[in-house]
Amino acid sequence: MAILEVKGISKTYGNEDTIFEALNDISFNVEKGEFLVILGNSGCGKSTLLSVLGGLDTVNDGEVIISGYNITTNFFNNITSFRRKNIGYIQQSFNLIDTLSVEKNIRLPIILDNKKVDESYFKKIIKFLDIENIIYRYPKDIKSGEKQSVCLARALIKKPLIIIADEPTGSLDKENSDNIMKLLKLANMLLGQTIILATHNEKIALVASRTIKMVDGKIESDIKKI
Repeated sequence: MAILEVKGISKTYGNEDTIFEALNDISFNVEKGEFLVILGNSGCGKSTLLSVLGGLDTVNDGEVIISGYNITTNFFNNITSFRRKNIGYIQQSFNLIDTLSVEKNIRLPIILDNKKVDESYFKKIIKFLDIENIIYRYPKDIKSGEKQSVCLARALIKKPLIIIADEPTGSLDKENSDNIMKLLKLANMLLGQTIILATHNEKIALVASRTIKMVDGKIESDIKKI
């Protein structure tokens, strides 16, 4: 069953004199529980694509449907509420709140949605990610690899339909990059989490069950592992 349907989306920037085509007639589906990597060099359109899939940006043509909800036609309606409840984000810049403890950073998406945190799931996540010993510390006091693990916990806590990760290893060394990719893979395999990750690194793409390669705003190849 497709949890995500991308139907002929195109995205341009600029005006008539200087039009830049970031996305050109992109179409694909993502099944529930899939781990998809969007692979491509800088400027290929992968970050723009993730922004569109995550409801952060809209398109000129086409539509994006997540679990039956058309985020394109509803972009100027209640997209913020849908995004907050259903999409988990991981970025290379972490975006943790320095004045909040690790624990409060993780809990924040649920609090903002005026919901109660599933305490058993919270404990399961922090144990799964091996961050039990840092939850009372603050972002400035933990290492980069730990910060990205906290970001993953923050994304997982609301049990999102999809986790979108834009170059999540971009600020990490090789050891921490390998570790966060291992954790993402485990989240996919053990928790059944659907993940869409953008990267320029072909080695990172090897962990995925499927790889879409983008060049100049178009899909060049779409390969699933057997």
